[in-house]
Amino acid sequence: MQLHFRRLCAAFLLWLGLSPYAGATEIIRHYNQGYSPLLRLYLANVLKLTLDKTVAEYGPYELVYLEEFMSSNRLKLETEKGALLDLLFSPHWNGRYVDSSKVIPVEFPVLNGMLGLRDLITTQQARAHIKEKGNPQNFGELTAGLGEKWIDVEILAGNQIPVVEAHNFDALFPMLMHGRFDYIPLSTLEAHTTLANQREIHPELTLSRDVSLFYALPFYLYVHAGKPQLAERLHKGVQIALQDGSLQQLFDRHFHYVWTELKVQKRKLIVLKNPLISDERNEFYLQQLLSRYEEGFEVLHTQ
Repeated sequence: MQLHFRRLCAAFLLWLGLSPYAGATEIIRHYNQGYSPLLRLYLANVLKLTLDKTVAEYGPYELVYLEEFMSSNRLKLETEKGALLDLLFSPHWNGRYVDSSKVIPVEFPVLNGMLGLRDLITTQQARAHIKEKGNPQNFGELTAGLGEKWIDVEILAGNQIPVVEAHNFDALFPMLMHGRFDYIPLSTLEAHTTLANQREIHPELTLSRDVSLFYALPFYLYVHAGKPQLAERLHKGVQIALQDGSLQQLFDRHFHYVWTELKVQKRKLIVLKNPLISDERNEFYLQQLLSRYEEGFEVLHTQ
């Protein structure tokens, strides 16, 4: 009843042309480390754009960034507590001791399906092997390397693709060089930056330009459960930014190189099914990708 009354009051003030939250600056605490530098910058700008779209209704805000490095699991626990963090970008809410009832998921389809478009980091020696096995019938003969407990492990395993897990991200690259697995599948939004950094240590690393993987990977902003109004604000803001085209413009400014890279050579795109979401969501994210980049791929379905 009280929530309904507050919403009625807010609607009345908006009708009068006034913000129901005017005068109070909302402090929003966010983590500003994970992901590659370019993707990190983009997500920070997405968050700002989303909040800017809702100032008239919800009032001013201030973003405070937590820059201390934390593990993925601890970040989720801190977001659940709500003392250090109010929200966290993540494709899932799995982990040790985490409780999904303590956060509110707000789906953020802000990556054009590209979080699930996976470039394959491999070695010069293994690249020809990947090209040979780059079809739905034989791809399962190759082994992927992934970080421990990544959601990708469940997705690849659900498609009968063998996986070797590393305790941390940096350990993947020497393991690849020693032949523990054939490739590391990273989002095309992060693979090039990562490869450039790792080549300083492992110059034999390269990308497979013949084969890519795709699996639908929804992306969320998880909000501390004690802040439902913030979750509501973020949902409204991202919908406005999607509809008025400003989100697409922001994506293009940050990732204009993607289409250029895809046009270098048409590649096979092996589409896997994400068994953790519905068939409808799998298809939504695939079509979101293909609506812009279909010319770059020969699409091959595994199922």
